[in-house]
Amino acid sequence: MSKIKTRKGEKIEVFAGKAGSIQPSLKPFFLIIFSLFIIIPFSLVSYKRNALWNDEVSLWKDVARKSLSKEGGHNNLGASYYKQGLLDEAIQEYSITLRLHPDFAPPHNNLGNIYYDQGLLNEAIQEYTAALRLEPGYMDAHYNLGIVYSQQGRFDEAIQEYKITLLLKPDYVKAYNELGITYYNQGRFDEAIQEYTTALRIKPDYAEAHNNLGLIYLNQGPLNEAIQKFQTALRLKSDYQDAHYNLGLAYSQQGRFDEAIQEYKTALLLQPDYVKAHNELGNAYAHQGRLDEAIKEYRNALELKPDYHKAHYNLGLVYWEKGLKQRAKEEFETTLKLNPGFLPARKAIESLDRESQTDKVK
Repeated sequence: MSKIKTRKGEKIEVFAGKAGSIQPSLKPFFLIIFSLFIIIPFSLVSYKRNALWNDEVSLWKDVARKSLSKEGGHNNLGASYYKQGLLDEAIQEYSITLRLHPDFAPPHNNLGNIYYDQGLLNEAIQEYTAALRLEPGYMDAHYNLGIVYSQQGRFDEAIQEYKITLLLKPDYVKAYNELGITYYNQGRFDEAIQEYTTALRIKPDYAEAHNNLGLIYLNQGPLNEAIQKFQTALRLKSDYQDAHYNLGLAYSQQGRFDEAIQEYKTALLLQPDYVKAHNELGNAYAHQGRLDEAIKEYRNALELKPDYHKAHYNLGLVYWEKGLKQRAKEEFETTLKLNPGFLPARKAIESLDRESQTDKVK
């Protein structure tokens, strides 16, 4: 059973200050006089600001420089940099925010997002935890912390964070979905089904939950229900590469290799570096006896991920089928170097050795 990857949610926290209000008690004549002094100068200021605020970064740079609530301006400038992939600049703005306003939780959450993107999961945890010390009811930080715990395989802690998230926001469908993924990765399929079903009750067009339900049926049966769920996900989100890949797996299990090949190819059009799709496309070709095409796909997978032991093993099987026994044995040996506990490769080497002894006797 393969694990489902967690999905990163919308994590950026933008701080908005309170808008001012105008008192309604001004006399009409005073408004006229007031407007003579205000409207024309304000028009000139607005013209200048339009030039400054022609993009989001310029806007928040101006706010950070001029606003009385500078912690909000720097935080939002950091969020704008983050959206553009300028992570060093974003870190700098969040750090300025925290110097100005040490008890402000959102910059910690936003720094956690950056560290998550960089693969620095422990640092991300530190920032999300810091945000929660300042604001224990910070829903986004609980959810994000659950995502990181799931990435680390700390599933019980992830479950706790998702449950807190749902106490704070009972209709948060992404948290139900992530909770379902975590249960799935623990092999707790009935609980996973319950969470996906809850997500779909709130949001029936949630493609990810349909796909994830399909994965349970793919592993547990019935296959027809899995196919139906993947097809539903694709009707809702036609460019959903994981659903195309999963539908290919279901078709392969039913021996419908032409349809499986089409789904794997679609997944690869959407995501050319989809290693598992290359590997499974190779498997489908191998089942059809199209060995050279299978070899090409296994090599594509290994070019993207040289330590992918399953592709090495499958490549060895195809070499064996073509009578290239030495090359097959080399691939099986590489498989065992990468994954010493992979028994099919060990058994394949033993079979090859027996064949070699038999050939010598003959």
